[in-house]
Amino acid sequence: MKKIVLLAASVLSLGVAGRAQMGYGVELGFNSSNYNVVWQGVTKGTEFRNGGRIGAMADMALNDNLFFQPGLFYVTSGYRTNIPGGYQQYTFSSLEVPMYLQYKIGMLGRNRVFLGAGPYFAVHTDGNVYLHSGSISSRADLLLGSKVGDQYKPIDLGAGINVGYQITQGLFLRLRSQMGILNAYPGPDDNTKIKSYSFCVSAGYSFYSRDKSGRLLINRDRSKQQNKRR
Repeated sequence: MKKIVLLAASVLSLGVAGRAQMGYGVELGFNSSNYNVVWQGVTKGTEFRNGGRIGAMADMALNDNLFFQPGLFYVTSGYRTNIPGGYQQYTFSSLEVPMYLQYKIGMLGRNRVFLGAGPYFAVHTDGNVYLHSGSISSRADLLLGSKVGDQYKPIDLGAGINVGYQITQGLFLRLRSQMGILNAYPGPDDNTKIKSYSFCVSAGYSFYSRDKSGRLLINRDRSKQQNKRR
C-alpha cells in the first residue's frame, strides 16, 4: 500500500514547476463492478456489485488540448454469485492509481468535452465475502496474497476509457469503464481465471490557478503567447 501512495504522490508532483498549466481536482462517484470468473474450466454466473469511488486527481496540460490526468482513489468493488437458497457477495476495498491521457475538445477557458484512456494500478487493502443462504448468514475475511492457499491476489492492473464534460468554473461529469488484465486467482491452476471490470459515473471539481480578476492563469499564458506571435 505504501508503494501505491508513493507512486501517486510522485506523479501528482510532476506539475509543480508549471503551476499555470496545472490543476488539481476532487472526484466522487458511483461504482458498479463485476468479475469474469472461470473456475476449473467452468464459467460461473456473476452479478454486479455496487460501490463507490472517492479521491483526487491532477490535470496537467501538455498543450491546449492534450492533458495528463493521474490520480489516487479509494474504491469499493466486488461481485455476487448465486448459491442454492441464497448468494455470496464479495467486496474489496482498494487504493487505485489511474493514469489517463485526455483529449479536451474546444478552446481553453470554455466548456469542453473530454475523452481519454490509460492504465490503472490498484492494491486491495481489504476483502471479505458475505454468505446468505436461507436462515444462515455469515461474513469472513478473504485471504489476500500471492501464495498457494490465498484466495485473491492483492493487486489489480488494467486499462480504462472515459468521457465527460467540464465547465469553465471547474465542475465536471465523467463516465468511466475499466477492465483488469491480471488473473486475480493466486493458485497454480491454469483453468481458473478471475478478472475484474467496472463502470463508474462520477462528478468532481478542478481547481486552477487564477489571477486577481478571476481569470484562469492558463488562459492568460495563452493570450501572451498569441500576442508574441502577432
